Amino acid sequence: MIDAQACDRISGDQASLRADLFPGDESARAILEEYRESVAQTSGIRMGCLFLTYDCTHRCGYCFLGSLREGGPTMEKVEVQRAIDSFLHSSRKSSGRDLLLYGGEPGLHPELIRETLRSLGAGLRSGAAPVNLILSTSGTGASEELASQLALADCFVILSIDGPPEVHDSARPLAAGGESSFRVAEQAFETYRAAGCRVGISVTVSKHNIERLQESFVWLAQRFAPDDMGLNSALHPCVVSGAPSPLQVPASIATPAMLGCLEWARSRRGLYVEQLFRRLRPFVSMVPRLRDCASAGGRLVFAPGGEVGLCDCLAAAGEFLSPGDSAREPGGMIGYRDFSSLSPVNWEECLDCPALCLCGGGCRYDAWCESGSIRGRSADRCEQELLLLDWMIRDLDSICRKRYGDGGVVVPSPSDRQTMFGLVDVEDLRAVPMPCSTRFGEERPGGER
Repeated sequence: MIDAQACDRISGDQASLRADLFPGDESARAILEEYRESVAQTSGIRMGCLFLTYDCTHRCGYCFLGSLREGGPTMEKVEVQRAIDSFLHSSRKSSGRDLLLYGGEPGLHPELIRETLRSLGAGLRSGAAPVNLILSTSGTGASEELASQLALADCFVILSIDGPPEVHDSARPLAAGGESSFRVAEQAFETYRAAGCRVGISVTVSKHNIERLQESFVWLAQRFAPDDMGLNSALHPCVVSGAPSPLQVPASIATPAMLGCLEWARSRRGLYVEQLFRRLRPFVSMVPRLRDCASAGGRLVFAPGGEVGLCDCLAAAGEFLSPGDSAREPGGMIGYRDFSSLSPVNWEECLDCPALCLCGGGCRYDAWCESGSIRGRSADRCEQELLLLDWMIRDLDSICRKRYGDGGVVVPSPSDRQTMFGLVDVEDLRAVPMPCSTRFGEERPGGER
């Protein structure tokens, strides 16, 4: 770890004179203990996820819900009411919080979305911290009336579109067939944007679009001008069978393609790219990411049937579920204390990994499927973290070489690192769908964020 300061050049002979920049074993142990103490200071609930329904209008080949999406269970209005009440109570001490409407396809049940808005509005009249509302959808159920109501709540809509029509229709076919699924998504984007909602696009990287990923990414950015874009290449195993997705692209192929999209987005559009910026931001700021996901002590997932869990995938798999009323004081929920400690700084097998302070441990569901433990590892995810780190180091090196020339050892300055963001304003939280949960785990030693 190198402390941020004005960039200066030192030769190899002088490097020993700057030992303060390179901690020895004793200092490294002290840093590790500080990080562990930070993890132990639970951040509290920052995110709620309402799994409104497992049912879906699409039949995407990579969907982790498997057969659950075929007429799967749906929340009742009273369950939505209780979930909102529990979430607002459990997150009352947080300075900011996110609430995600999720599925399946939430748009199948606009009455539950409206009930969320009603319950949320009633619950926030006490003057507590506001809630960032997010809707994740494939476009089904979009209407001018619903869009207007969501816009009044300042909802950020995340719309799943995997590429141009021929790519998207192949990757995300409609269960009923016939109509183009791309056309459904396109009309939904136009409806939500016209109503005043912020709208982002989520691209799932799979065998359907990997060969034309950057071309598809650029096409979507230019066609829709979204408020942000997401890239996700880690396809979750099926919650029903536990089988890996047959459409998974190896990290060695997916990562370079995704980084090509990032390089274009930051330099040509100033477009925030979710998932990738979650790794880049800690590297640039030198604030370690100690947890990857808000499920590590910061998320509540409310599922159909009145139960509550800690991770959306594990909840759908029926794992680590508690009675819904326990969510008001989540410390007593099944697995909550274990999940709150999930960080690679607590795992001996991860301490020698150079990506330790960037990955936050990765997806616990994927690791659980592969290893049988929420503290296990996912080989493909670990490979991707190292590939991302390698690219970051080379990218920063190229920035420094352009500015300072070759030769000697260069300690990058904060401004050098900031150059890696390109045209993107990372402090503009309105360009980020989930501004609280996406920064969950990015902590300075001692818990300062």
